[in-house]
Amino acid sequence: SSGINAEEAVVSTQSTGGELNGEVGWFPSNYVKEFGTTNSGYGTKRVSTVAAVADTADTADYEYYKAVVEDIVSSEREYLQDLKYLCDNLLVTLRRLRVFSTTEMEVVSRYTEELKALHTQLLQSLSTEQQKRVIQQHVGGSFLQYGQRIKELYGNFVSNHPHAANIITNKVDLLSGAGLDVVQITQALCQPCKRIERYQALLSELEYQLKNTHPDYTSLSDCINVFDSLSTYLTELRKKKENEIAILSSEIKGWHGPAISTLGNMVLFTPAWFTNVNKENNERYFILFPQWLVILTVDTPHTLVDKLPTHSLVIEPAAILEEESDYEDPAVTSFIIRNGSEYYGLANVHSLREKDRWCEAGHGPEQSLPRGEPTRSKGSSRAWNLTMLRPNPPTPPSLLLSPKTKKRLNYGGGKTMEPTIKHNNYAPVLSVIDAYSSLS
Repeated sequence: SSGINAEEAVVSTQSTGGELNGEVGWFPSNYVKEFGTTNSGYGTKRVSTVAAVADTADTADYEYYKAVVEDIVSSEREYLQDLKYLCDNLLVTLRRLRVFSTTEMEVVSRYTEELKALHTQLLQSLSTEQQKRVIQQHVGGSFLQYGQRIKELYGNFVSNHPHAANIITNKVDLLSGAGLDVVQITQALCQPCKRIERYQALLSELEYQLKNTHPDYTSLSDCINVFDSLSTYLTELRKKKENEIAILSSEIKGWHGPAISTLGNMVLFTPAWFTNVNKENNERYFILFPQWLVILTVDTPHTLVDKLPTHSLVIEPAAILEEESDYEDPAVTSFIIRNGSEYYGLANVHSLREKDRWCEAGHGPEQSLPRGEPTRSKGSSRAWNLTMLRPNPPTPPSLLLSPKTKKRLNYGGGKTMEPTIKHNNYAPVLSVIDAYSSLS
């Protein structure tokens, strides 16, 4: 077989076959276009010209791709119009009527102008890409260009949204009395919370229509992964913020003194399986305020389990033996709580990231672990130093998890765990340290 070059004439003998320079063969019909007919020994024939290879991306193969791009741009244009209506009409009306206080109005309108500016730029970028030939379009690249800003801004908006919705809910009667459509305002403020899911659907369809040889294919795949992760994160964040508001506005059994809402802003809020000193294991809400750690039951109505001052609190990673690398082990996502010098309990959270946040927020002096030699917990950035030789309250043996024993503790996750039986006697080591210290 021989190659076919751009602008060469092919005498078509059938729908996908033809003759060129005395050779008869097959050619892709979507690479050619008809420009006339001729009479030859074959009879009346259709004469076509082969399109340039670079133009093949603009043929019928990409017709549906171009339709999806048009859908993306149209969707973005409509969304931007909705944001403009929210910012330039609804929120302006709310300010004028003074239904909310200055502080409440700031919460309700927070991040809306930033969203409008971001999507104005994104729409311009997408429209520019749409005007290019298909082979030169980088729709995925355009989204990636704004990916970090989208992540930051939508994280902030979704985190703030439950507070804004709560303010509107508490002023429904005033809003209705002022002739405002509460449903319209609520829906307008909810739209950004659903936008990332819309991007997921549109970009997944675009990827399906795009050939893996297209220069934007890798960027588009990366973009979809980014939005998948972002969607999961925003869903979890929104649920957490809604739980926070529900707790702050609810009555708590066993609570005495000023309401929990007077403790300040929540620093951290996490559901966790908690094992206390009596080895009782229950799911609890851990809420960290600037001056207090509050522990509540997860069942409603919530009951106060404990309230600890943060000035005497030490939170550190649970000990993990160096040879352990099984990230299904609960110790990897667990942290130890000490109240002063006394061991208080062990909390097991749902992710390593969440554990690290608690350890950073509640870190205290470095604790030595009864290991036989100085070590540090996996994931900890603190280096060993001489102060670790000073004896501290020992970590309970049940926390020294070893995969070699294959015995597990029960953390409420459905699998049973038993404490490891491997625990050496460190009294001789400590006596040597004491003797050495007495010489100085």
